[in-house]
Amino acid sequence: PFADEILECGGGGDAVRIYRAEKPEIVLMDINLGDTDGIEATRRIRRFDARARVVIVTSCDEPDLRQAARRAGACGFVPKDDLRLLESF
Repeated sequence: PFADEILECGGGGDAVRIYRAEKPEIVLMDINLGDTDGIEATRRIRRFDARARVVIVTSCDEPDLRQAARRAGACGFVPKDDLRLLESF
């Protein structure tokens, strides 16, 4: 099944607010965000809902960031460079 709706956020704080209001099935989260970085936003979302599924999608592919994302509760980490491997349809 496909998502009924895709919600876009302006920053990490916005992502947390929208998650609390909408409780989406999955969150695609960047690390570099304006007001609150994606690691902290992930931590706040998971603190609010331990079952939240957050996948970090970022151009920052460093081992320490992967560990930070895991500690924050992200269920996945996808470097944006890997996205070019996906076939378009």
